[in-house]
Amino acid sequence: PFNPDEAPLAQRHFAPSGILQEYVQDLLLMDGRKFAVRVYVLIARVQPLLVYLHGASYAKVCGLPFDRSCFSQDELFRHVTNQEFQRKGDQAYEDWKTMPVMTLAEVDERLNEERRQREGGGGPAEPWIRSFWRQVRRVCAEV
Repeated sequence: PFNPDEAPLAQRHFAPSGILQEYVQDLLLMDGRKFAVRVYVLIARVQPLLVYLHGASYAKVCGLPFDRSCFSQDELFRHVTNQEFQRKGDQAYEDWKTMPVMTLAEVDERLNEERRQREGGGGPAEPWIRSFWRQVRRVCAEV
């Protein structure tokens, strides 16, 4: 059985085909689903560093709600956000609906609304999108 706390290569029982990616343990979910953000970065110069971040980033969303206890080849639609992969969901599920890609403004709105509902409409908090871009800039500077 899969243990999410165990290093992925420790099992060494590989399927003939599959998807290999680093797995983030502390997930931020949207509507209970995993999502991934595609960001376009141009490193124009290294010395001194000059990086351009393209504003046309978007988010890809899994078609099934995330469930940490369901992690197998049969449950990849809960874990893999790749849109070409997600489009094949109708081959496994009769009522499948591929989730559309979302703009970052739409993701920001949805995540901020979920936070307001969790916190009972509390006071002002930093918008998700501001925190996201700050993290992207930090990662670009580190790399």
